[in-house]
Amino acid sequence: MKAPFDFVIEPKGERYNNTTKIGEKNLILNTEIYNHQFVNREAIVKSVPTAFETKIKPGDTVKGKEKNSRSYFNENTYFVKEDQIFLYKRNNNWIAVDGYCFVQPIKQRNELNQDIEEECIGIVEYTDGVYKKNELVGFTPFSEYEFVIENKEPSYNMRGFIDKTVEYETEKELVISDYKTSKAKFQGKDLETNVQAMMYSLVAKKLWPKLKPIVRFIFLKFPRQPIQELRFDEETLNGFERYLQTVFDQVNNFDEEQAVSNFAYDKPKPKKGFGGPLMCGFAQKPGQLKKDGTPMWHCPYKFAFDYYALVDDKTGEIAKSALEEGVLSEKEGYSLKVLSYEGCPKFNNKASQASKDDFLD
Repeated sequence: MKAPFDFVIEPKGERYNNTTKIGEKNLILNTEIYNHQFVNREAIVKSVPTAFETKIKPGDTVKGKEKNSRSYFNENTYFVKEDQIFLYKRNNNWIAVDGYCFVQPIKQRNELNQDIEEECIGIVEYTDGVYKKNELVGFTPFSEYEFVIENKEPSYNMRGFIDKTVEYETEKELVISDYKTSKAKFQGKDLETNVQAMMYSLVAKKLWPKLKPIVRFIFLKFPRQPIQELRFDEETLNGFERYLQTVFDQVNNFDEEQAVSNFAYDKPKPKKGFGGPLMCGFAQKPGQLKKDGTPMWHCPYKFAFDYYALVDDKTGEIAKSALEEGVLSEKEGYSLKVLSYEGCPKFNNKASQASKDDFLD
């Protein structure tokens, strides 16, 4: 039996590791899967996916996370996704799958620190080959791959995060995986000319020039056919670079005159649909309630509010901003400040009050 996108596995031994020996009798500790400590998460690979390449082979022992529902085929056979497997055993050695590294914590070395373990530092226990076993490493928990591209010719900047990257040296390919929780897949031009996919491909071209980028969208709400895969040729990516330069120039030359020239408030009220002044909302003050007691919707930028900003001490420019306290932290050369947004110009001055009242009536 083979599946296009799934590994077919068979649990190694019993489904549960839920017994302990007391004298000559076995005591059952748990009969459900809710506690991960009692679930057998080792299995033998019976077949690998046919839709993509993998280093895992039939006969390997794999270790991952237990998941029932659609994974279950019968009592001894399961279908599992690529992202459910973290380790595989070959020749009695556990090997991490590409993109993963398992680190053993080390004991706290600072006698004044009450934490039992060192924070975000440890010894490599299982590796995919990027790091050596027993190597001391530091890490950022729950981190994605962050990229910053400042291109000169053509001129544009890109910054963002990639969920997961996997390098395939034999095929000279880089697979960029992006996990989606949306209720619908991409279709038509939204798929064929997907800006996110082209941006990831361009990032790969800059950072991994020897590898061919493949962008793989994985839709978690479509378990039977979760993957949409995109590849772009050199000509397409060159054209995308020129498009980025156009956008970059527009953003850099955007001034106050342009900013106030296209308010939704000034556009005609649509006969159908949601647009024009309707996008401002009918609330006359923040937190205003409707008759049923629920909050009245309004554009989030309609009224004034305070926000937090990381400001460059030399230039006075804002490097980062956040609406909630604690998201940003000070660093050398920058100051954390509380700044005020005055609200939409159409609603924060007396000059527009008369026309505003007409609209609200």
